[in-house]
Amino acid sequence: MLLTYEGYEVWTAKDGNEAIARLDREAEDGRSPVLVLTDLKMPSLDGLGLLDAIQERETAPPVILISGHGDVAVAVDAMKRGASNFLEKPLDENRVLVTLRATLRMRKLAAENTGLRRQLTNRWEIIGASAAMQSLREQVQRVAQSDAAVLITGENGTGKEIIARNVHYLGARATGPFVTVNCAAIPHELVESELFGHEKGSFTGAVESRTGHFEAAQGGSLFLDEVGDMPLDAQAKVLRALETHEVTRVGDSKARPVDLRVIAATNTDLPQAVEEKSFRMDLFYRLNVVPFEVPALRDHREDVASLSVQVWSMTGAVDEVKG
Repeated sequence: MLLTYEGYEVWTAKDGNEAIARLDREAEDGRSPVLVLTDLKMPSLDGLGLLDAIQERETAPPVILISGHGDVAVAVDAMKRGASNFLEKPLDENRVLVTLRATLRMRKLAAENTGLRRQLTNRWEIIGASAAMQSLREQVQRVAQSDAAVLITGENGTGKEIIARNVHYLGARATGPFVTVNCAAIPHELVESELFGHEKGSFTGAVESRTGHFEAAQGGSLFLDEVGDMPLDAQAKVLRALETHEVTRVGDSKARPVDLRVIAATNTDLPQAVEEKSFRMDLFYRLNVVPFEVPALRDHREDVASLSVQVWSMTGAVDEVKG
């Protein structure tokens, strides 16, 4: 009654066998539940048996087990076998709804992550079987789950953005935005406005308020491409934003919190730029927490063939080559 009242369509079964039969009937009509809520102890096929049967299905819905006080250890074991969560008797209505909604939310996020990973595989795959590219892939996978700043160096055309997108899509922020900023392409007088935003009337031409790239990347990743070309005065403001996790729009005094991961890339020798005082040492160390160096193609020529196939497949020319 509770779930029906909350607007959910509910299928019921008296035991595990009846539940399996219902799932089979609905599957014939192309329907499947978004979640299964089952008691641990039932006649015939119990909750664990039902869990195992559901786990064998190609598209298994999440399962929440209901257990008695003395069955908690069994319920925990069930979670190790694939259950999403468990509820302990006596049931509290609010707890049931909170657990149900959290499980459905995680299912949605998992589906979104699957889609993002498919997108990553199709478009942003790190191509190459050479030792250099295998090492780069392994390094990306190791650091993606952390929230540490990443600095990617390499010549133009080596695929620095591909590495940046892999770090983003393989990490915990994959469902958040990936915002790209080409620091070399922003006019000097507009850098602060582009990065941090501005309020209406804050300068000539500011006819409306605008969100900056830092705010736009909230919950995701900000990719500062060609960061070595950023003006020194803007570097100071970026450093402050990274240290305080706050930004202030041009023409405003209010600090706005930002939660994001910064990934930077450059073809500039930043240590040399630091020595020449054209790049701030403190910002360099703030960005260079996890360094990546992308090799030039001349240093892994054995990957030319696989890279060519990737380019041809993306342009549709691969069919002509095969023919």
